[in-house]
Amino acid sequence: VEVPLSVCALDCEMCQTESGLSLTRLTVLSEAQAVVLDALVLPPEGITDYLTQYSGVSEDHLRAVSGKNGIPVNREGTMVLSMRQAQIAFLRLVSSETVVVGHSLDSDLTALRVVHERVVDTAHLYPPSSDAAAHIMGVEQAVQ
Repeated sequence: VEVPLSVCALDCEMCQTESGLSLTRLTVLSEAQAVVLDALVLPPEGITDYLTQYSGVSEDHLRAVSGKNGIPVNREGTMVLSMRQAQIAFLRLVSSETVVVGHSLDSDLTALRVVHERVVDTAHLYPPSSDAAAHIMGVEQAVQ
């Protein structure tokens, strides 16, 4: 993958900590939809709720069992990083020119503690009251 990426998709999962929401998973996809970064993140504060029903991340996921090239991994082989390591990994992939695409990127970038100005946020493109969102919701309800 050529870095910095010109375009990428970002998704972050969070948990509840003693001081609020904190990052627990960081995923970045390239323009070709290849996963270029998928890492679990140990919050700096104690976790009060893993929010597993939303994030899919549990206490077991965040338990590192071995190292891979000096980087801890869990039983599934997913990297388990500190917040600082996650930020560095993300910033190695993007530049100020990278267009970051995602849903509710304000929450994701806040959790990652990174400021980035070139974003395409689908939460703003397709707000819940828009026809497109209503259509998507209708399709989801029809499938259920």
